[in-house]
Amino acid sequence: MKSSAFVDLSKKIPNTPSAVISTDKKFITFLKLRLEFVAVGEFECPNSEISDPLKVE
Repeated sequence: MKSSAFVDLSKKIPNTPSAVISTDKKFITFLKLRLEFVAVGEFECPNSEISDPLKVE
């Protein structure tokens, strides 16, 4: 969430965010319909700012 690619997304969701990363679009749609404050997006990694997308900081 600290990447510049997620600046707009960070403004839309409350503090203490969590992330669900999945390649299954139906699963993400299922979650979006049942949870609050859900944002959906796509990104490709690794890139210059995100070398390990699964690393927890």
